[in-house]
Amino acid sequence: MSTKLESAPQIFEPEYYQRLYDIEENHWWAQGMRDAMVALLRKPTANMKNIQVLDIGCGTGYLLDFVQKQYPLAEEPIGLDYSEHALKFCEMRGATKLVLGSATDVPIPSASVDLIICIDTLQHLAGAGADDKAIAEFKRLLKPGGLVYLRTNSSWGRVALKGADKNQYRRYDVPTVTKMLRQAGFVVERATYLNTLPSAFGALREYVNAFRNRGRHHHDHDHGHDHHGHEHGHDHGHDHGHGNGHSHGLTNETKAIGPGLAIKNYAKNLSWLNRLMHTELAMEAALLNANIDLPFGHSSGFVARKP
Repeated sequence: MSTKLESAPQIFEPEYYQRLYDIEENHWWAQGMRDAMVALLRKPTANMKNIQVLDIGCGTGYLLDFVQKQYPLAEEPIGLDYSEHALKFCEMRGATKLVLGSATDVPIPSASVDLIICIDTLQHLAGAGADDKAIAEFKRLLKPGGLVYLRTNSSWGRVALKGADKNQYRRYDVPTVTKMLRQAGFVVERATYLNTLPSAFGALREYVNAFRNRGRHHHDHDHGHDHHGHEHGHDHGHDHGHGNGHSHGLTNETKAIGPGLAIKNYAKNLSWLNRLMHTELAMEAALLNANIDLPFGHSSGFVARKP
């Protein structure tokens, strides 16, 4: 399976996908998030056999192989991504069922998929209401009784100060995404924050940096440097959030292209730290496996079923 789009825009720079391809298997955060996914899907998928899985926003494709090992009786998973660069790495991993396309308009027949996995994609979709449109598309694609596993970012602990968020995309909270899924007609079976302990330290660091930057901004303004006007100009040029009163969580601008998330290769340079961080997330996964939801975090995970 291969579908091509003419001049498809890219989300991240090509170098980002190379870094992701190199370390995704062993990086503590990627390992921990896979542990969380397995824990959240264990009970809902217990009786699912010979299933067709679709990974929307599959990136470099490591999850396609991982899912095949988790569900050995399943069909080969389908990977969809908006980036030709990403799909080339999927091909390097041996994936053959690949689609170049958008989460809001998937060129796959209705009611043809048993399980959709959508990882850190919803927040990057450009245009007001694009996230709602994607969720409606998930429902169209799924067979009755089919599942979607959705992971996205979280507004918890994020600083709503100008310049504090360098990633520039939508942020959500768990109640908001839960409501979005229910409004689309899904039955939400799990809804939880993820990445709890690392997020607590990250939130503290973010607040400290934001207030430090705010103090620097006031100092520059007092000396005649007008950064504020420049920033507003950038906002208006790239505002793909939910305007006109239709806001999901904290909404920021979306960059059409960028370097991607910062990736520190602890797996190679500080293997002991990589193991330590993964151990913490493995403990979180154990709680999730025991049906205990997490109270806060910079990520969130959802399992929802199409009736």
